Parts: sequence; C-alpha cells; structure tokens
Amino acid sequence: MIEVVADKTGYPVDMLELGMDMEADLGIDSIKRVEILGAVQEIITDLPELNPEDLAELRTLGEIVSYMQSKVASPASTEVSAAAATFQVAAETVAAQFEPAPSATVAIERLSSVTKITQDSTGANALIVDDGTGAAVALSSQLTKAGWNVTALKPTWVKASSKKAFAKAVKVIEISDVDEDQIKSIVDNGAQLDAVIYMQGANTISGIEYPPASKQGLMLAFILAKLSKVTAAAKVRGAFMVVTRQGGTIGFNESGLNSTDTSADLVQGGLNGLVKTLSHEWDSVLCRAVDFSAKLAADKVATLVSDELLDANIELSEVGYDTSSPEGKGRLTLVGVATDSYALTAGNSIDANSVFLVSGGAKGVTAHCVIRIAQEHKSKFILLGRSVFSSDEPSWASGINDEAALKKAAMQALIAAGDKPTPVKVMQFIKPIFANREISQTLNAIKAAGGQAEYVASDVTDALSVQAAVNPLIEKFGQVTGIIHGAGVLADKFIEQKTLKDFEAVYSTKIDGLLSMLAVTKQSELKHLVLFSSAAGFYGNPGQSDYSIANDILNKTAYRFKALHPKAQVLSFNWGPWDGGMVTPELKRMFAARGVYIIPLDAGAQLLLSELSATDNRCPQILVGNDLSKDQDEDASVKKPQVSRYPTGLATVKVTKNLQATNNVFLEDHTFNGNKVLPTVCAIAWMSDGATSVYSDYQYIGFEDYQLFKGVIFDGSEASDYTIDLVPAEQSDEQGIVRVKVTISSINDAGKPVFHYGATLLIVKGGIASVKLNKAFAAI
Repeated sequence: MIEVVADKTGYPVDMLELGMDMEADLGIDSIKRVEILGAVQEIITDLPELNPEDLAELRTLGEIVSYMQSKVASPASTEVSAAAATFQVAAETVAAQFEPAPSATVAIERLSSVTKITQDSTGANALIVDDGTGAAVALSSQLTKAGWNVTALKPTWVKASSKKAFAKAVKVIEISDVDEDQIKSIVDNGAQLDAVIYMQGANTISGIEYPPASKQGLMLAFILAKLSKVTAAAKVRGAFMVVTRQGGTIGFNESGLNSTDTSADLVQGGLNGLVKTLSHEWDSVLCRAVDFSAKLAADKVATLVSDELLDANIELSEVGYDTSSPEGKGRLTLVGVATDSYALTAGNSIDANSVFLVSGGAKGVTAHCVIRIAQEHKSKFILLGRSVFSSDEPSWASGINDEAALKKAAMQALIAAGDKPTPVKVMQFIKPIFANREISQTLNAIKAAGGQAEYVASDVTDALSVQAAVNPLIEKFGQVTGIIHGAGVLADKFIEQKTLKDFEAVYSTKIDGLLSMLAVTKQSELKHLVLFSSAAGFYGNPGQSDYSIANDILNKTAYRFKALHPKAQVLSFNWGPWDGGMVTPELKRMFAARGVYIIPLDAGAQLLLSELSATDNRCPQILVGNDLSKDQDEDASVKKPQVSRYPTGLATVKVTKNLQATNNVFLEDHTFNGNKVLPTVCAIAWMSDGATSVYSDYQYIGFEDYQLFKGVIFDGSEASDYTIDLVPAEQSDEQGIVRVKVTISSINDAGKPVFHYGATLLIVKGGIASVKLNKAFAAI
C-alpha cells in the first residue's frame, strides 16, 4: 500500500505512514482512492474485485489495508482473472461508443391512476410538516381515521393562509429555526417513524429569486431525511414524501400547461432532487415528490397525497397533478426523450461581439467548452474562479511538469526554507502551481482560437466580490450577453452522514453563484443562459442529495428564465460523468461495469456548442449521457411493496466449500510450523460469500464475535469439503441489519464434525450501508 501511494502521489516512502488521514494529511480524494485501489489490484492478483464505493467510508491508509485484508476471498485466482478480463472487455465496449454523446430533452409522460397496496396502518407513526394552506390539517385527519398516530411540525416562518386547526389527536410542535439538535429530540422522543410527509409552505416570487424562508424549509426537509430513520419502519412500508406547489407539472413549462405561472417558488424544486436521491439510497422506502397547483383545494390535495402514500410502484419518485388536463389524465411525471443535439440548425446569435461571463470556466470541462465556443465564434470571455492567478512561478517549480517531480521540488524548497515537509504542506505549495498553469493554458487557448479572455479571482457566492471583479471588464469588453455557470462543489455522503455545512457549501455555489452573476447583467438583454447542472438533478444520485437539490433548482430556473425571456437561448445541461481528469482508468472500468456512459471531452463540448448556437431552443433542459435512473425489474412494471423490515424468507441453510492448497501461491505466504494454513480473512470471506450468495438481496457489511476453533491446517489430514452453516436472526434491528450466525466445519476420518471458525455476520437489505462513488460528477 505504501509503495503504491508513493507511486501515485509522488511522496517518498519514508514520509508515509499507515495512520495518515488520506484527505487531511495526504490530499487524496475519492477519485485518487479508486486509482490506488486499481493499482493495488494489478499488483496483488489474489484480491477479488473490490467495491470502490466502500472506500468513501475509509479515512486512513491503514483502514484501506484492513479493508482489503477483510475482502481477500478463497484463492480462486482463475475466476478473478476471468472476471478481470470480462471487466476489461466491458470497458472497451463502452469506449467504442463514445462518439457522439447521447442526449435527450425532457417531456411530460401521462400516468394512470394509483394502484394501491393494502396495509394495516393501525398504530403507525407519521410526521407531517404544516404548509399553512390547510392541506396538512386535512391530511392528518385522513391519516388518524386510518389508524395513524400523527405529529405535526409547524414552522413559524411559514405564513398561514388557512384558519383550520389540527384535531386534538394530533400532536402539534412549533419550531422557529432549523436546529438539528431540536429536530433530533423531536424525532427521537417518540415511537419509530413510519412516514414523513413534508409540505412546503407557499411562497410567491417575482422573476428569478430564491426566498430565504423557502431555503429554510428545504433545509428542514433535508434534516428530517437525515434523522427520520424511516428505513427502519416496521408497522407499515416506510415512506418519505414531499408536497410542492410548482403548478402541477413539476416546474416543467410546455405550451398549454398551467406551469407557465412565473410566481411559483423555485427553491421548492430542490425537494424533487432530494427525494430522487433518497430513492436510490433507500431501496425499500416509498420516496415520492407530489406537485400540485397552488389553486387546488386543501381537501383534494390531502386525498391525492393519501393515495400516493399507498402506491404500489415505489420506483416512481416524482408525480404532478395537472388540473388543466382533461379529466382522468392529470397525473404525470417527467421523462427523457432521445434527441440528436448535433443535428440542430445553427443560427447567428453568437459572434465576436458576444461577451460571456463564465464561472468555473478557467479549468476543467467548462474551460474545454469555452475554448470550443472561442474556436467557432471568436467571442469574448470573462472567466471567474476562486484561484488567485499569477503568471509568475517560483523558481523551484520552473520547468517541472511531472507531479511527482514537482512534489519533490516542493519538499526541497520547504527544507531550504527551514521547514519540515509534510504531505499537507507540499500540497499547499503545488496546488497554486497547477491552478495557475491550467488558467494560463485556457487563456492562451482562447487567444489562439481568435477570442479574447480575461481571468478574475472572485468568490462566485459573494455578489459584491463578483461585482467588483467583473465591472471593470464589462467596461472593457462591453455588456454581458451570455452567462455560463459552471462552478460547483461536492460533499458526497449518504444522507445520514450529511451536515447543514455540506448543504450550504453545495447550495450556495450553484444558487447564490447564479444570483451573483445575474446581478452584474441586464437580464432582459441576455441572449444566452447556460447552466451546468447534473444528471444527479434529474435522476438523483446516491451520496449527492445536496448536489441533486441544487441542480434540480437550476433546472427549474431554466424553465422560469425562458418563460420570462422567450427570445433567450436557455439551456440547463444535465451532464453525466465527463471523460476528464476526474475520471481515471479505474473509474472508467467501474462505470463501464455499471453501464454508465462517460462523455468524451470533445463530444461534450461540441454538443454544448450545437445547442447554444441553434436557432431553435426547443427545450431548456438537456440530458447528456445515458439513463441513470434505478434499475427496473424486467418481469414487473412496478416494484413489489415491502411492508416489513423483518427478514422473512431467510432460511437456515448449509453451503459446501471445497479448497485445495496445492499450487496455491497465496497460501505459500501463510504457513505455521511448516504447514500452510487458511488465513482468518479467507474464513471471513467464505462466510460473507456464502451469506450473500444465498441471501442475494442482502449485502455483507461486517461481522461480530469472531471465533477461531481448530482452524484449517493443510498438513495432509485436512478435509476436502467444508460446511458453512448459516442461521439468520428472526428479525432485523432498528437500522435494518440482520445478524446471521455462521460456523465452518468439516467431517474427520472418524465421521465426527470438527469446527474451525465461527462469527456473527451483519447483512443489510439492498446495500444501504455503502456510499456510491459517482464523484466524477465533480467535473461539473
């Protein structure tokens, strides 16, 4: 491990220790971890295909080593080699399909009415957030009649438009702020929650704005998702629902639909992104966003929400009710419809006099797109970034391009200055070098293409800072005619590990950043608005709830801006992962195995140019890449509801394992008194493989109470067959974890059983315990 890390990072071996924190001490992010994993697998061929997603949980080099040791399975090296060969073929197949990049526009799909499940909700517990319209009161009444125990949260920042009061049977709690400790005490101060129904307070807006009260409500929903533990619902099927008032068409604008109302709150669109991500992270929970017109009566809203709560199809994550539609056809959702972005007819709306204000545009894929525009139209660009740019480099870095060599030079510079080099200090030295070089390369490329560009350092979330930085360049280049908002940050974690600080960092860069850019322009004169959204905004993506929230708000903003300024070319690109610096060969193989399309840099830049230059702005939301929604059951149109967390159907079973030590290189390194022995990690691997092969819907996440009895010693008297007995517990715990008692035994020559190992395995339904590592979206 130390050798691989030294090779991949450029730090000398003697500087590295297993106890070092990968991010804080070494600057190794999730992408670099996958690269390290791939390199280790190439060296240690006995390692099985490890799950790179699990690495997001690990902090130190030592933890990665322990993780790998725990995953070492029986030495079926030929099987591993075959799997690796299949993996490579899959990667090559995807690579052959890189040109051109697939794209889709968004459209309405009409749905049939709800097919309800039957469940006894007597004694089930629901938490409802009051939206002030009376709909929460009506809904609580319907639920209590069905046997639910209902608690209602009343945010004081929500303006009530209804005088209806909750019934005495409903426990009402007033909150004045989004305080995580207070909300945790509310959630933990009663019985297990089976359903959370968040109803967004109605806020009207004018133009493009994001009311603080709406954001406060969004944060409340975010924290409720974190703390509610509806995945452990036992009395009924768990549910997390949100109710919005975006016009009944989920914020989508289409001729003849009522969502052309430009006063509906844009921030609530982020609730759809939250729910779509939860639907990936919580396989057994109904995660649903339901949208209505603000004019729909409270009682009708309550009835429709009650119906959606019992929908048999838990794969559907967002639904709208369009009251302007003919009777019986009002239920709808949004889908992607394949298009050919490269076949669009080009217009003359961009030329050498066009001035684009670009955030995040001096580096990464945004820069690649800007350079392509410059090549075609010779336009002018004001590039915004956080990095302080200087064309001068310190002498110790001059002429050194290799990262490892640059790190060594930085260490020598630190020593010469009388400082002790550490990985953190080295990274602080070289990061500005790389940033300056990339900015310089972008500026030179735009100039070489015939365009003009200036770079200014500014925090895009700070409107005053942006104004001070950009106004002098507007005087130089002329009024801004187009915005390209490409800035973004990530804080990837499952919702249970998220913090409001994570939320704020991700949200402010996308949302406050856009406001800062709009503030230095005359919106009515903008000819082009390009928003770098993400596939996570349309599909949701595990670990990216806050990112999905922010990007779905951008999607709704694109429709709104187009409605307000019909002549502008407005595009919100929902990018999948790009084939940029963030996507390493290891990540490519991982994406290939999952069927995830990777956007080639040139193809993606050309697609953006084609859409931006087109005469017809047929849809403000463009999906780029393949469908990243959840896998569907091929044999059923809807997913069967799971109404209990009890692991019914997990039977006591026996699994037979055969292992021969002959010619096994792996065991040559594990001997005792001259005899080969089966390592503990192999025994654990036998157990976990046995459990997950039998209980195929469950994922192994750890073990307890490990016991070594006689072990397995290859001294000539060992058995050829071993029995793995698996006895599952009668029910799961509150986190949904099932404990399986496992023993490994064999029969000796006298016909008596010999016990070798024992442990209690921890397995969980649907793999909810690991964080997905689709962090290649960081490129956008």
